[in-house]
Amino acid sequence: MKEIHLRNGAIRWGVFQDTADPSKLSETFIMESWLNYLRQEERLTASDVLLIKRVADLDSRGSSPLARATIYVKQRSVASS
Repeated sequence: MKEIHLRNGAIRWGVFQDTADPSKLSETFIMESWLNYLRQEERLTASDVLLIKRVADLDSRGSSPLARATIYVKQRSVASS
């Protein structure tokens, strides 16, 4: 999955393990923009789709992996009085 995401525009990729439940893994990747995130699916090859299916089949719950998207929110600086 790392190679797929990095090739399709991710600037960072990682896998994290839940300390409370080591059987739970979370894949994360960072895209330069929301538009790049939306376009990544257009960049998938047929072999990418097969690999993604094989990875999803590893999910012991027997269901599709849960996917969530989060976006970075730039904090505004507070002007001092």
